[in-house]
Amino acid sequence: MKTIMLFLTGIFFSISFAQNLENKDIPQVVKDKFASSYTKTTHLKWTKEKSNYEASFRTGNKEMSVNFDEKGNIVETETEIKSSELPIEVRNSVSKDYSGYKITEAAKIESNGIITFETEVTRGKDKKDLIYDGLGVLKSKGKKDQGGNNKD
Repeated sequence: MKTIMLFLTGIFFSISFAQNLENKDIPQVVKDKFASSYTKTTHLKWTKEKSNYEASFRTGNKEMSVNFDEKGNIVETETEIKSSELPIEVRNSVSKDYSGYKITEAAKIESNGIITFETEVTRGKDKKDLIYDGLGVLKSKGKKDQGGNNKD
C-alpha cells in the first residue's frame, strides 16, 4: 500500500536508509513509552532512522508513525489524514502551484510543537511529496520515482 511507503521513506525527505529492527533491538524505555501512549495498534513495524526509533502502525483505520529518541521521548508523530482534512490554505496552494496534479495521500506531522502537512501529489507517473505549514506555505518538496522512493 502506498501509504505505508509514505511513512517508511522518511518524514522530511532526507536520504536516510531505515533499518528494520526486531522487537529485541528496541530499548525497553522506548517500547514502554510506545505501549503506554498507543494502546490499540496493529501492524506494528519498527525501524531505526539515524538515532531515532520509528514505530509505524495502524490505529483504528488510520496509519501512523512515531519517532522516539533513545530515552523514549516522542520526537515526531505523523498521522494519515484525508485530503479533505488538509487546511484549505494547503489545498489552495497545491491547486495553484501544482495544477494538473491530484492529491493522492496526506498526513499531519507534529514535531516540537510545530504542525506541518505532507501531501503526495501525482500527475501520471510523476509523484512529488510536499510539506506545507498550516498557512499553505511550501516548506519542502521531493520527487518520487516509479517505485515510490524519493529522488530529491
